[in-house]
Amino acid sequence: MLKKAKNNVLISVIAVFCAAILTAVMPVQASSFEEVEIPLSPNVGVSFESPETNPAARGISRPSKVWNIKEKGKYSFSGSSNHKTMYTNYKFTGKTSYKVYVKNTGNNAITVKAKRLTKTYGSTKISAGKTGIIEFSNIKSGTKFYVTFDGAKDDKFSFEGYVK
Repeated sequence: MLKKAKNNVLISVIAVFCAAILTAVMPVQASSFEEVEIPLSPNVGVSFESPETNPAARGISRPSKVWNIKEKGKYSFSGSSNHKTMYTNYKFTGKTSYKVYVKNTGNNAITVKAKRLTKTYGSTKISAGKTGIIEFSNIKSGTKFYVTFDGAKDDKFSFEGYVK
């Protein structure tokens, strides 16, 4: 009788152990999947957030930081997106004339704009593999602007360049 009780306890322990293992290794099926955008290449000096966006809503460093071109010199950037607008991480100031150089490193056309929230200083559409330049001088040295990068809907795009 004692041997039978030990066997029952052993069988119970084995059953609990097996149930625990099966629960731990059983795959979990999600009821829905969220689309995740994977960058095509590392983004340097650009992001998906406009410098005009409320910084408290972003939860990261203040997007309205200013890069004084006259004091700090040329600002370089590179980035890629699956179709979302990208923005430089800084607003630029310090000069009365600027040059924005952009090389389209992707397979689709992009539109680049130098702007403030309510004013566009220059814009250019750059074909795949080509280079574009925005030059403008109709700006006060204390005025702040940023650069945006857009592709067509559902187009992947990539670029590199600088502001000086």
